[in-house]
Amino acid sequence: MKVKTKSEIREKKKLLAEKKKFRESVRKDKAKFKRENSITTLSNKADDLWSLVVRKPWRCEVCFKTWIMHPHHIFSRNNKSTRWDLENGICLCPWCHVMSHKFSAHKTPTEFTYWLEKHYSREWVEALWRKAKTPLHVEPEFLKATIIYLKSKLCTPS
Repeated sequence: MKVKTKSEIREKKKLLAEKKKFRESVRKDKAKFKRENSITTLSNKADDLWSLVVRKPWRCEVCFKTWIMHPHHIFSRNNKSTRWDLENGICLCPWCHVMSHKFSAHKTPTEFTYWLEKHYSREWVEALWRKAKTPLHVEPEFLKATIIYLKSKLCTPS
């Protein structure tokens, strides 16, 4: 067995430390990639973009105020098939969204539905409802495509 010199031992320790550092770097990169491509992260990005695109006209579609705008899902966000569908979104002022007891999307949903049917059509609302009730299994590729689509809508003039 050959006896190693101090310089050989130092060199070996240095190489082992570099190897350990490289492995740690690869592990962190894999974790970051996994985190950035998770369903939760991609869903949150898509939600943020959907919100921006729906509010883009910056005018309440009910009362036409141009104050603070809220994006509203016509059918719940829980329905994955219409969660990021722009047809399922409407731009509302806070009053028409949640504050008014006479007319608001959340406090008087029946009146809001009547308003939708009057301004769009009963057939349109029913078609959107059928689409909302269609099950959809969300995959990362679907969300990535949705994010690209929403970014393109954000960049086009209203």
